[in-house]
Amino acid sequence: AAMKWFRSDTLKQSEFSASMAERASGDVRFVCISDTHGHHRDLSLPNGDVLLHAGDFTRYGSVEEVQDFDRWLGEISASFKAILVVGGNHDLCMDATYRRNKSKSSTFAPTGSGSAVLTNATFLQNEAVIIKGIKVFQESCATADGAQICGLCTTTRQELRETWS
Repeated sequence: AAMKWFRSDTLKQSEFSASMAERASGDVRFVCISDTHGHHRDLSLPNGDVLLHAGDFTRYGSVEEVQDFDRWLGEISASFKAILVVGGNHDLCMDATYRRNKSKSSTFAPTGSGSAVLTNATFLQNEAVIIKGIKVFQESCATADGAQICGLCTTTRQELRETWS
């Protein structure tokens, strides 16, 4: 099936509704966003089957930012069958290893795992989910040379080779 791209600022709701009706019954519509840096409430998103936020949903990684993002996900959850979230370099507080290494007095350390903090989404960290036969995998360390990125990588180069080979 041909992929259609839409810009939310130019698409009329009636046009989008018509395009949704044209989909084949087995199609899965992903709505992909990233780098919202706390401005998620400013977005006007089309409906879809899966919302994928590909990281940097916070600006500073504070507990308050994460909680607000999670509340917003709850508010928009009726528009999607599934919501997937991965952390970015601004979202280090979602990484358990990072939180363990932070000072106990840090305001940037929510308790629990990333999936416990985001109750209105599936938080992926070095794991996969299958939605309607489509496998979505998040790998914190996926770089060309296996170098660490964003401070989230605790995987060795050898472990990366074994995972992706």
